[in-house]
Amino acid sequence: DTTVIVLSTIQTSIDLLQNCSEDGSSQYTLTPNVNAISAVTCNWTFSPDVGDDILFSTEDSDCSAIDPREDVNITDGNYTVTLTATDGSNSCSSSDTTVIVLATIQTFAPIIELDCDGGYANETDSQDNGVNITHDYRYEEGVFFDTVYATKTFTNIETECSVVVEATAPVYDEMTVAGNLTGSCDNTLTFDSTVTGGNPYSLAYNWTFTTTTGEYTNTSSETNGILTLPKSGTGTNVTAILVVTTDIGGKTCSGNETLYKMVYSPIQVTLVEPENATCSSNLEVEANITGGSGNYELTGSSNSTSVNFTCDETCTFDIQDFCETVNGTVSVTDTGTEGTECLSKNDTITVKKATTISAI
Repeated sequence: DTTVIVLSTIQTSIDLLQNCSEDGSSQYTLTPNVNAISAVTCNWTFSPDVGDDILFSTEDSDCSAIDPREDVNITDGNYTVTLTATDGSNSCSSSDTTVIVLATIQTFAPIIELDCDGGYANETDSQDNGVNITHDYRYEEGVFFDTVYATKTFTNIETECSVVVEATAPVYDEMTVAGNLTGSCDNTLTFDSTVTGGNPYSLAYNWTFTTTTGEYTNTSSETNGILTLPKSGTGTNVTAILVVTTDIGGKTCSGNETLYKMVYSPIQVTLVEPENATCSSNLEVEANITGGSGNYELTGSSNSTSVNFTCDETCTFDIQDFCETVNGTVSVTDTGTEGTECLSKNDTITVKKATTISAI
C-alpha cells in the first residue's frame, strides 16, 4: 500500500511598525511574516485590557499587513495582539504575540493670562492621564503692541507621540490716565484726557462732575469736551473724577484720576451815582461788581488833567474849588482766579466835584 505525507513547518512572526499622526494619535502597521509551503489563513485576535476580544481574519496567501485603526476599526486602548497562521493543507498553525497601545491625545489651547501691568502669567508643566504637558513662551516687541507666543506640547508617555498647540496674544503696556481741566470766567469748564498704554482698541471713558454744593452733577463718556455750569456769585468748585477702562485679554483694567477746578462767572461792574448831585455836594459813586472770585483790584482814570483820580480799595476824585464835570472810569481786575484768566471789566460815569468810589 502506498500513501503520501507532507511534512511542513509554519513559522510565524509579527513585524510591528509604529507611527504618530499629525494629531498625536498612535498608529500601527502589523505585518505578518509567515513561512509555509501552502496557502495560509491569518487570524488576528485583539485582546483589550477591558472588554471582549476582537477577531479579524485575512485569507490570502500573503497574509497582508493590516492597520488596526483603519482595517479593524478598533478604538483607543492597550491590546495584546495574537496572530495565528493556519496551513490550509493540513490545518497546522503557528502564532505570535505582540502588544500595541492605541491612544489619541486630547489637547487644549495654551492659556495666556495677561496682567494689567503689561505682563503675563506662565502655565506650569504638568502630567494628565499619561500625557506630559510642557510649555514654552516667546516674546516679540512690536510697534503698537508686543506679542507673546505660547506653545503647549502634549506627549503620550507610552507611545511617545506628541502634538503641539500654539496660541498668541497681544501684550500692552500698563495703562496710565491723565486728565486736565481748564476753568474760565464764562461759566464753562473744558476737560480733556491723555491715556498711554492699555488696549488702544478698547478704551472706555467715564467722567463724573460734581460741585462742592452738590447743586450740579454731570457725566460724559467723551475724551474731551466743554461743560456749561450755572452762574455763581464768587465761583464754583468742580470735582471731576475720570475713570478709563480697557480690555486686556478678557480682563478689565482701569486707571483713574481726580481733578479739581474753579469756574467763575463773567465780571460785571456798574457805577452808580447818587441822585440830586450838586456842585457843592460831596458825591460818592458806588461800583457794583459781580462775577469772578470776589477778590478785585480797582484802577481809576479820568478825562481831566486837573482831577487827581486814584484807586486802592476805593477810588477818589479830587476836584478842588470849582465845579467841573468829569468823566471817571473804573477798571476791575480779578486777582483771585488762579490759573484762570478773567478779563478786566470797566465802566464810565460822569461825576461832579469830589467823588468816592467804593467796591461792593
